[in-house]
Amino acid sequence: MKKKLVIGLAPLLVTAVFAARPGTAQAVPHWTVNGSLATSAPVLVKASGVLSLVVVKGGVPGAFVTCAIAEVGTINNPTSGAGVDAPLVMFAFAAHPTTSGLGCESQSVCPAADRTDVTPYSTAGTSSYFLDWGSILEPSGAQIRDKITGINLKIDCVKNAAIDSSIIFVGATAPLCLHGTSALHPGFLEWAAGSGELEVQGSGGAVTADIEGAVQMLGYEENELINCRST
Repeated sequence: MKKKLVIGLAPLLVTAVFAARPGTAQAVPHWTVNGSLATSAPVLVKASGVLSLVVVKGGVPGAFVTCAIAEVGTINNPTSGAGVDAPLVMFAFAAHPTTSGLGCESQSVCPAADRTDVTPYSTAGTSSYFLDWGSILEPSGAQIRDKITGINLKIDCVKNAAIDSSIIFVGATAPLCLHGTSALHPGFLEWAAGSGELEVQGSGGAVTADIEGAVQMLGYEENELINCRST
């Protein structure tokens, strides 16, 4: 049975709405900081939440890995075009709050292992933590998505303190950018239907997985309210 993910982030129904009218330019999504449009100068932000990687094709049906994450990156609005962001550092995926010990919670991914670890890598797969993934805001109907490319996630099955086997998921995903109202109810990215799938490296799309869950975003220095809207 597919595991249902419950996280302590209250979904907010306020979304950035834009319209493309005949004869007029389509609105372009941008990042905002405390309600004002961000400039071209990068703004340091932090993100945290709980995400699951759930197998949807190939592999063991319903297999998943669930981890708590913490990330530091930047957002900015170039002088032209949509807003962009850069996940500079993503901390090692931590233990899920409902589990004890180290590693992430998993089912049917590392059945014989003592622990399941998930580590983000650069697009070339040569270094972890300091990432070069791409990201740009895109309109999606009446909402906005944050298209993240170059994703490279390595799942290690650890047994007797050594890596017994590994799986690497690669690709792109586009979570919804949903609005917050304060530091207590911040804006967040939500992975749900339409966010896209990752695939096992080298599988040619034979084995794929969805990301499910959400991460909340705030300014790094003063918990500034981070949102996106179309202008």
